[in-house]
Amino acid sequence: MKAVNPIGVLVTRPDPLAAALIAQLTKENFQVWHLPTLTIHSLADTPDVKKILIHFMDYSWHVFVSRNAVHAVLPALKRSGYDLNSLHWAAVGSGTAAELASMIKTDIIYPHPDIGGEALLLTLDNKMTIKDRVLIWCGDEATPTLAEGLQARGITVQSVVCYQREKNALDITPIKSACAAGQIHYVLVSSGASLTHLVALLTVTLLNSCTLVVVSGRLEKLARSLGFTGKIILAQGADDAAMVKAIKG
Repeated sequence: MKAVNPIGVLVTRPDPLAAALIAQLTKENFQVWHLPTLTIHSLADTPDVKKILIHFMDYSWHVFVSRNAVHAVLPALKRSGYDLNSLHWAAVGSGTAAELASMIKTDIIYPHPDIGGEALLLTLDNKMTIKDRVLIWCGDEATPTLAEGLQARGITVQSVVCYQREKNALDITPIKSACAAGQIHYVLVSSGASLTHLVALLTVTLLNSCTLVVVSGRLEKLARSLGFTGKIILAQGADDAAMVKAIKG
């Protein structure tokens, strides 16, 4: 009997967030390649972020835009001794909410199945008042929609850049060869910065032979604007289970 070639999946999520997803895909017998297009640097030890962390309890709501933001901030907070369960928490999607839930044991509000600032803004309707003060923990990629929407409701909002992204200099020869040989069938992408750098590294011509799995309509539009003409699957969340389900489904 002729051997069946495994389905190949390219994971672009940066370390250390990629490990659990890779493990789950491997368990499902996919052949996994890892191309962490970005390196994430926490800014939790910088003076600006430290100053905000000192006044963390002055804000009634804390909103995290990504899992990277959670990893940048929560370890320092858990060492602080603050009563984190007395605050309100929100996340832009299921993946970020799951990351928060792994570190704190309280309710976390997030939009489902949609993802992004606009979806969270709708989810937060009638849950905040003008007496609330909100901190939005984000990265160096601009995410103004949520902050502007809350400010339009008269709510005091401050955005804090708690991590920054750096493009990785990688040896992409094995990945290019695998794409050209038709060994990579799916490419998983969960951020605009990652997708943009991926296209720059591999070229959209190579990627067009793959199915792109994204976590939001915004990423789907970005992929099309970058020249991607192949099939795109919209996962029902950025968490590991949703990404795997999108491929298997």
